[in-house]
Amino acid sequence: MTITDDHLVFSDVQLRAVIRLHESQLMNDQSKIIDSSLERYFRERDRYSKLAERVADIVREQIIEQNAIHAQVTYRSKTVSSLEGKLRRHIARDRHFDTVDQVFREVQDLAAVRVLAYREKDIDFVCDQIKELLQGLNGQDVTIEDMDKSDGRNFYKAKHAVISLPVTSLVGGYENIRDTPCEIQVCSMMAHVWNEIEHDIGYKPKGEPGADETALLTALGHLTRSGDKVISQLLLANDMRLANETDAFASPFDLAARLRKEYVNVDMSRNISQIFEYLLSRDITSPGDLRDYLGLANLDVPDVRLIDDFNAYLEEESTVRYRLDPKTADVLLFQLLAKEAKQIAAAFDNVGRGRPTRMRTLAEAFVVYEEWMRLNTSSTNNA
Repeated sequence: MTITDDHLVFSDVQLRAVIRLHESQLMNDQSKIIDSSLERYFRERDRYSKLAERVADIVREQIIEQNAIHAQVTYRSKTVSSLEGKLRRHIARDRHFDTVDQVFREVQDLAAVRVLAYREKDIDFVCDQIKELLQGLNGQDVTIEDMDKSDGRNFYKAKHAVISLPVTSLVGGYENIRDTPCEIQVCSMMAHVWNEIEHDIGYKPKGEPGADETALLTALGHLTRSGDKVISQLLLANDMRLANETDAFASPFDLAARLRKEYVNVDMSRNISQIFEYLLSRDITSPGDLRDYLGLANLDVPDVRLIDDFNAYLEEESTVRYRLDPKTADVLLFQLLAKEAKQIAAAFDNVGRGRPTRMRTLAEAFVVYEEWMRLNTSSTNNA
């Protein structure tokens, strides 16, 4: 058998030799690209480590701790050997790279952060906050990808996003990680168990998992789903116990649980952390102390119209990006601001990296708002 190409005539033996030569040249080119990519990554890995740590700090401090969410935040930069393994697996699956720059554009998990929420119900909130605090590549909005692959055998469940740091988070020596991608994965603690074990068994080794491995992974998947429900019930029982404690507030979780009886139909976990810090600084350690401090017979949600008025001012007259959410612990924050916004702003005088804290920013805005209200009232009375 022969194959004719213009003036050339190839036998099948010659054709196979040409194909082998082409494949050998392709593999040689890919090996050079891999080697060059690894050399570049070895030089730049510290940038990705710095990025992962910075993103983890933002997520931990401004999302998890600020909102009293039960979760763990971990981070890492990929090791050089792990990157090599990933690139060689791509090539083995006929995914090729033309340049080193293409490798760094397409491999977007060199820096990675993982958020492991104890409760599944907190995952969507965490993702919403990630979209608000961070940005996608090239300044775009963050896109959250739902990676729920549950089908009775595959129990992988997580949400993924590729983000970069906004300009306001680059202050303090972070300019060299501008526009650098970092992957964030958000999942439940129990889902993480299955995800990691399946990844190590089904993805990294050669070959497919055997029948026994598949059956045991399926059994483990069902256990993790049950575990999610048990953890949620356990934390609910813990909240109910904390709500009846009489000792001093021990944590933001404790404060939120104790105030839920007072502020009905409000999620007191959200935006509670800085309030907890401030109350401790004022030696306010119980609901009774708080009632006395605010001069109230009973703690209760303030007139929401007053919060709406402040939000309207922020929308129309201010450059502040925050708004008070009357469905969260912001109802208590509003009461504190109305009592002593200046003292709160001073207590949270900006220390460290990046933008001022949310509570300080709102306190400073409230001071200006009170003066704005006074001037408007005075003008109306004089008219």
